Amino acid sequence: MGYSTLVSQDVIQEEDLYNGHNYDYYNAKHNRAASTKRTGVILTLSGAGAGIVGLVTSALLAQDAYGGENEALFVGGVFMFVAGVTVLNVGIPFWISGGIKKSNNRKAMEKGWPNRKPDENILSFGTTKNGVGFILKL
Repeated sequence: MGYSTLVSQDVIQEEDLYNGHNYDYYNAKHNRAASTKRTGVILTLSGAGAGIVGLVTSALLAQDAYGGENEALFVGGVFMFVAGVTVLNVGIPFWISGGIKKSNNRKAMEKGWPNRKPDENILSFGTTKNGVGFILKL
């Protein structure tokens, strides 16, 4: 934070702070962590999909790959598998760390300000006593 950012903010009362930060600080960190988690999920699922496609492609073309007309496709399948596994392994830590940070910031917001909720609408698939369906938490 630069000097101009500090000067332009309103004066924050001590009771509005939790561990030295206000609600907006934790809300911003919560939203950044949610974005990191989403990025991790996208990378992980994309990597898994590319890895599976590459593995299937190279396995189907393996018998006549060397010197045959499918050699380029076989090499492309192997490359796609390796790239997919690499992207998957990059996505998993993003997914995990984003989820942990999101949870920790949510807990800080709930502990410091129990009557406020983060700026987030959650749409998930789950079960209720009425059956299976989409759940929207506001």
